[in-house]
Amino acid sequence: MPCHNQQLKNGGIAFDDSQSLLKSGAHGPILVAGKPQESYLIQTLRHTGDIQMPPGRKLPPKEIKILTKWIQRGAIWGSPLKPNQ
Repeated sequence: MPCHNQQLKNGGIAFDDSQSLLKSGAHGPILVAGKPQESYLIQTLRHTGDIQMPPGRKLPPKEIKILTKWIQRGAIWGSPLKPNQ
């Protein structure tokens, strides 16, 4: 991922570091395990707030659904999740 990794922590967030995602940012909790509706990550991916990620075209609904389900299930690091689960 070119924008949110250990070398380039845009917004202080690195997606290859679970601790980065579990901390609160300026807009609230980035990721709340078990609660996608409280996770700022999901709000930005859905393009419903001031900050929209990725910039420009948003992720396909299928990918947002996968991330939402992962968070719903506790956001267990390294756990695979298929779209139909």
